[in-house]
Amino acid sequence: MLTCGLDPLRDEAHDYALRLMRAGVPVELRDVPGAWHLFEVYAPETALARATTAHWLGALRTALTPA
Repeated sequence: MLTCGLDPLRDEAHDYALRLMRAGVPVELRDVPGAWHLFEVYAPETALARATTAHWLGALRTALTPA
């Protein structure tokens, strides 16, 4: 789960991720301090957007790769 430090729903997303973890659901939680919701869509050429997108794409690939 990816959250952004300036997103007004960040705390709710963190709480949701913690509830999933407590229920035994495998969750990776990453926060991007100083970023706003969909920053990578609005500023895709920035280093932060490229690094964040690479991270979540890698995490998604790992999660969807059969064991």
